[in-house]
Amino acid sequence: MLATTASGRVSPPPAIATAILMPQERLPREPLRPWAERLVDALETGRRTIRNVRWMASELGSRGNQAGLVAAHRGEMEAAWRLTERQLWWHGRMARRSSDPFVTGYAIQPWVNLGRLESLAGRWREALARFAGLATYDVADRLELGCVRVGGKAWSALTPSREKFLQFLEAVYVSDSLKTMLLNRRFELVHPFAARYVGGGGLRWMCEEACVVAECRAGDFGAAVARARVGAGETRGWHRAVLRLRMAEAHACAGEIDRAGEILAQMAGVVRQLSPGQKANPELMPITARLAGACHEAGLAAEACGVARDVLEGARTANDEMIQIEMLRLLAAAAPDEEREGWIEAARAAEDATEYARFRRGRPPSPNPVFTELYERLEEAYA
Repeated sequence: MLATTASGRVSPPPAIATAILMPQERLPREPLRPWAERLVDALETGRRTIRNVRWMASELGSRGNQAGLVAAHRGEMEAAWRLTERQLWWHGRMARRSSDPFVTGYAIQPWVNLGRLESLAGRWREALARFAGLATYDVADRLELGCVRVGGKAWSALTPSREKFLQFLEAVYVSDSLKTMLLNRRFELVHPFAARYVGGGGLRWMCEEACVVAECRAGDFGAAVARARVGAGETRGWHRAVLRLRMAEAHACAGEIDRAGEILAQMAGVVRQLSPGQKANPELMPITARLAGACHEAGLAAEACGVARDVLEGARTANDEMIQIEMLRLLAAAAPDEEREGWIEAARAAEDATEYARFRRGRPPSPNPVFTELYERLEEAYA
């Protein structure tokens, strides 16, 4: 059943988002061109000043991880894969040449990034197998990452203790495996995976969230609502907020728009009272942005617009271009008639200017020398 707003407009059909919403470390998705320019400048500075092997591995690793992300967001997937793969080989070569196993710790992120690229390309089996290898460290005391072996105290490159390193690997294994399953619509894999995972903390609630999404996508709305309700009653803070949002999505997908609207309206009232700092927190914006979208789908135009305006302001403060465009699009669809044309024009202008592939409506990335220079400099550094 489609909801209708007070102005008589028909809202889009209810849905449940497949992206994991539980708070996680997240970089703002800033405009890609200035991001690339900063990376080029940092590479040039590093080339002139860095002589220490460990420092070089850290700096070139960080720049390479970001450059791969930039390329992927731009839709240049071959460049993203090539840069990430060469970075992995380079870390292994640097460790062998320097006889310093510490350096191999920096190979973990490009290994994970290759799995993320496989997931985006629909190669979910390869991605899941890659992530599963991370879980073997606790038993084997080493990781086999293609051409790189991570062992000994290589964990000290990333964490202050082996225990923290195990927690890091566990978080990546669980979160990226669930994201891959949901992104590739392998909903039947979610429950068996979550059942094997017996950890606690935020990862437990991430598993519960993924199960709610899988149940809802399978059409078992009652199970999804019940799971979300129980989970929300057992946790607090943003974990509870995400599960309540998922419960509202499940109600809406089941056609229970009034019940969904009650939950969403209450959440919108709370979210609108957040401090400016919380509204600009990159870890929280995916949640509040999705809340705005769910309100729109439930026919709550005033709540959708109010939350969307707040999220837009927070995204501007954080310089998150992706969230800005998403909120401009929502406001273009949901705002009152007297405001609507202005939001439509703002959304169109933002889409025309962006380098993000997901907003280009099928258009290829425009040629730009800064991206070419970034990729070439990194390939030269990894040669």
